[in-house]
Amino acid sequence: PPTLVAAWRQNQLIAQDRPIGEIVDRLRPYFSGEIILMNAALADRPVTGVYNLADPVEALRGVARAQGATVRRITPWLLLVSGG
Repeated sequence: PPTLVAAWRQNQLIAQDRPIGEIVDRLRPYFSGEIILMNAALADRPVTGVYNLADPVEALRGVARAQGATVRRITPWLLLVSGG
């Protein structure tokens, strides 16, 4: 939709009842490493929010917090999402 294109141009990702796995896939191009979801069930959980693409790590943490999950940075290029 046009409103989502405008958000993307402003470095925002808008999610409305979208699976976490889909949101992580959309964040991957903005992170210069690997993002690994440790739990397949977590990937299917829906999330709603507006996330800042200019800071993909913080955006990912916001997505995870929405479902009670955590993001651990193992190296500068590896993020693990687990829990929830």
